[in-house]
Amino acid sequence: MLDRLMFLVRWLGPWASQARRPGGVRRQTLRIDAEQPGEQPFDGWLYTPERRPIEGALLMSPGVHYLGAADARMVRLATVLAASGIAVLSPFMPDYLRLLITQSAISDLQRAFRVFRDRPEVPAGLRPGVFSISFGSLPALRLISDLPDEVGGALVFGGYADWNETCVFCLTGELGGVQVMARDPLNQPIIYMNLIEDLPGAPEDTRPIMEAWMRYVQATWGRDRYKRGGHHLEVAHAIAPRLPAADREIFLKGCGDLQDDHALARAALVRRGERLSFLNPLVNIHRARCPVHLAHGVDDDVIPVNQLDRLAAAIPAGTPVTTYKTGFYSHSGRSPGLADKLPVMARDVQTMVRMMGAILSTSSDAGRRGGSRVWGRP
Repeated sequence: MLDRLMFLVRWLGPWASQARRPGGVRRQTLRIDAEQPGEQPFDGWLYTPERRPIEGALLMSPGVHYLGAADARMVRLATVLAASGIAVLSPFMPDYLRLLITQSAISDLQRAFRVFRDRPEVPAGLRPGVFSISFGSLPALRLISDLPDEVGGALVFGGYADWNETCVFCLTGELGGVQVMARDPLNQPIIYMNLIEDLPGAPEDTRPIMEAWMRYVQATWGRDRYKRGGHHLEVAHAIAPRLPAADREIFLKGCGDLQDDHALARAALVRRGERLSFLNPLVNIHRARCPVHLAHGVDDDVIPVNQLDRLAAAIPAGTPVTTYKTGFYSHSGRSPGLADKLPVMARDVQTMVRMMGAILSTSSDAGRRGGSRVWGRP
């Protein structure tokens, strides 16, 4: 166990080059077939080690991203985990590729889990764990609630507990009406895309505006210059003229221009009602029984760190839960400005090592075996 822990620390620590990843890993494509009418088949990438025995299994529950499992950060993470001796399935969630957080994502992840669980690469008798990132917490928490005896453990990184509170923070940086920090401006269209049916004045044909927001995201995400100085609006204003005139105002508001304190989005959050109650990830969480590890970056500018405490409070009594707050990792990867955090680096190194241990225990079902040491506990 110790050598695998040190391997993860080496490759996933803040000192690791993001341009490099270890060798000795095989990747193959799996097909996740539809099980019920109306479901979409989709693919997943299965990573397995070539130089180590398989000692664990993890299903990734990705955040919303148009590249999905092909995002370079996801590829690197899955490769590092596989090289440490973990079989990893990283699925291309159809609606998440379209930047939509839907009820279908919940059933899609559960289909992927069943296919993964039955693969010959997963050691016999081992219950795979789930590792969620960002809005992947919704299907991941439903997975451990709906299949409480089949999932070995869960590690939730940067997840959310309250949909409305998270949306308002993502748009404004506010919690409870108080500005707490600057938020990432590039994620605003995601909120508008997911509220489009309830936006006052939204067009009947939403395809042009949804496609325009997707073009904006593809042009800006992963490019630091657009996160500062309002440069993202240059992209928005270049795209807007291609839209029908009636759609341009809502499109620009969704990109953060023509500011009205996001009154449209706030109104949509009020109007959504029970139709979107599934967006509450805590539905049926009382049925979860596997060990749960909750990690969050203290500087997360997309989903606020207070969501970790809300999630921890919702985990039922008797279910093991461990929390980790770190300054080493932001919402989308390694935290910038680490040199400014030298006074707390020693503490964060300890937290980071515990998080790496949590990955190993989540993947190996260690938290459910009598007498096994659960790495990552204080």
